[in-house]
Amino acid sequence: MKVYVETNFLVEVALAQEECASCEELLSLAETGSIQLIFPTFCVPEAYHALVGRHRERARFSNQLDDQLVQLRRSATFKASAELAAVQRSLTTRTQDEEARFRSCVNRLTASARLVPLTPEVLKLSRSWQDKSGLKLPDSLVLASVVLDLQASLDDEACFVTRDKELTEDPDIRNHLHSLKCELKHRFVAGLGYIRAHISKR
Repeated sequence: MKVYVETNFLVEVALAQEECASCEELLSLAETGSIQLIFPTFCVPEAYHALVGRHRERARFSNQLDDQLVQLRRSATFKASAELAAVQRSLTTRTQDEEARFRSCVNRLTASARLVPLTPEVLKLSRSWQDKSGLKLPDSLVLASVVLDLQASLDDEACFVTRDKELTEDPDIRNHLHSLKCELKHRFVAGLGYIRAHISKR
């Protein structure tokens, strides 16, 4: 079974968000050959950009907190300096952990998934979906990558798992994917359940 994932898959793992365990299991299924995990190459730098944005916000907050600490320490009655310093250390550690998880996930994807390249054909089809459904460029590139890959081989069942509402809530997109024998799931937990059920029927 072909399973398509995109940018939010990497972000989910890197940030250890609520559906991280489901993403990790999908990676494990790919590593054992139970599914064919497919990932648009374009999504790697997009996910990294999202991660860097989070880290910059966190760094700004930490700097603001440090500025406040400088002012608060001037008060003889202020006693929470150690606790706030611990918060700053925790933010730094969290950022380092997320970067490590991101690198690990990319390495696992590179080893076990098939990456769909960003080609002129993908760019051309993405423009068509922008005009048709009003998608922004990143979403249209993801959809075009998935659609072109599906069109290359319609023999296998497929599932596209994404938390992107621009893709999952558009009936034209859903119907087009169904015409290509691809189920669309809007949560990784739901996608994993669908995939497990498919594997159990083999």
